[in-house]
Parts: sequence; C-alpha cells; structure tokens
Amino acid sequence: MCDDIMRWAIRRGKTTAGQANLTLELCRALPIPVPPLAEQTRIVAEVDRHLSIIREVESAADANLQRAQALRQATLAKAFTSSPQSKSTV
Repeated sequence: MCDDIMRWAIRRGKTTAGQANLTLELCRALPIPVPPLAEQTRIVAEVDRHLSIIREVESAADANLQRAQALRQATLAKAFTSSPQSKSTV
C-alpha cells in the first residue's frame, strides 16, 4: 500500500534539476488510506486497553517507590535514634 502511494506521489511530483519536489497541492491530493470504521474501533479499544495497563503499572510503581522511600526513612531514623548498645569489655 505504501508503495502505491509513493508511486502516485512520484508520478505527480515535479522535478527540478533531477530533484523531485512535493508541492502543497500534491500533499492535499495525496491519498491517505484509512482502515474501515470497525477496524478503527478495534484499534482504539486495543490502545485504550494498553493505556489502562500502563496506568496500572505506573500506579503500582509509584506505590512501590513511596514504600521504598518510607522504609529507607524508617531505617535511617531507627539507626540514628536507637540508644547505643553497651559494649562488653574483654
């Protein structure tokens, strides 16, 4: 399909000194294939499903990051606020 569009554009393109140019008029007339409405609907549903999964994973990652930061803070707080253990003399 892409080859058909390229052939269409090349046949209609203007060349100057061997260089093909793409004019605004040609761009406006360029045939852009789109899938049937049912296929578009299926594509949108699939993209929505993937985006939903991504949002869930992002949410879980954010929650895990917050838990890790809280654990780090709690560990540091415990390390610096605990009373020193008595050392035994030998």
